[in-house]
Amino acid sequence: MNTSQHLLDGVVVAEFSQLIAAPLCGLTLADLGATVTKVESPHGDYTRSWANPGSESAIFHMLNRGKRSVMLDPRREEDRARARQIADSADIVIENHGDAMARTYGFDYTDIAAQRPELIWCSVSGMGRGAGGRAIDMTLQASMGMSALTGEESGPPLRGAMPFVDLVTGMYASQLVLAARLQVERGGSGALLDCAMVDAAAALTATPAALALGRFSKPRRMGSESDLFVPSKVFQAADGNYVHIVALSGSHWKALCRAIGQEQWLSDERFATNNTRLQHREYLHASIADAILTKPAEHWCTQITADGGFCARVREVEEAWNDRVLRTRGRLIDIEGLDFAVPVATLTGQVGAATRGPFLGEHNEALA
Repeated sequence: MNTSQHLLDGVVVAEFSQLIAAPLCGLTLADLGATVTKVESPHGDYTRSWANPGSESAIFHMLNRGKRSVMLDPRREEDRARARQIADSADIVIENHGDAMARTYGFDYTDIAAQRPELIWCSVSGMGRGAGGRAIDMTLQASMGMSALTGEESGPPLRGAMPFVDLVTGMYASQLVLAARLQVERGGSGALLDCAMVDAAAALTATPAALALGRFSKPRRMGSESDLFVPSKVFQAADGNYVHIVALSGSHWKALCRAIGQEQWLSDERFATNNTRLQHREYLHASIADAILTKPAEHWCTQITADGGFCARVREVEEAWNDRVLRTRGRLIDIEGLDFAVPVATLTGQVGAATRGPFLGEHNEALA
């Protein structure tokens, strides 16, 4: 995408949200050129406090760079009226208050859409509008089967290290908003978008659900292994580092066999197809583990990938994000006023919002 083209230039967004999912949606629109005003309570977005004492919250800046902040106290009538004005002037409203929006600010989608049918209202919630119940990323990982599939087979269920549900919800919310915006630009009406985190969690577990419902296998915790492919596992190399090796196809399998000096496996009927390799999982993984222990990780990454296979060294987060590829692709940016680089969480192909996240209420007077 040409970064000089901001598809949403002139579009005004009012964001009544905090935490991760809904703010990520607002950030995506900001990167595409929209003007996003974040309405916060006197306590501010929870993520403002996700930092060491006396330091800035990297998470807050990651999700709210380029936005404007208006601090309003919904207990005050004049602030509720100001919130309504901000929403009335917006092309798009994003909120994660759900059914409490009307109670908190005194208005909801129906109040504004009655006068402005072109309004796009994106409501992000745990279980969906009107569904009741409470859910956040971690509880949805538990209730939707993700935790049950994370960890070693002999160990307890584990939470995934990343907020997968939050991030996917923010991404699919922005997709729906952009589709609704296209509909408006083509002369259609706006929309009330019901973006439930449970839908994102369902999408994330669709593959194991398909295996279970299609009676291929019963999903279970397998550590770094896969119930679809053998080999697929993390192995320790001679230098103590770990590598993840996977063979998705016959050509990948051949590359691995050549790289580790096991060409005789290529004529062994036990390993002729992935289905037969699945039947000999323990033997193959043990044999590959012995081979990988003989040389350092980088040797195997170079050798296996050069032959057309897949092998990657397991890296710590800091090392991974110091990779120049991420800088080159714009996944990490420097922002004036911050003493740390900010990861780019959006996938827009451009970074239109390259200023720091706003101070709480920074734009109250400018937008009065």
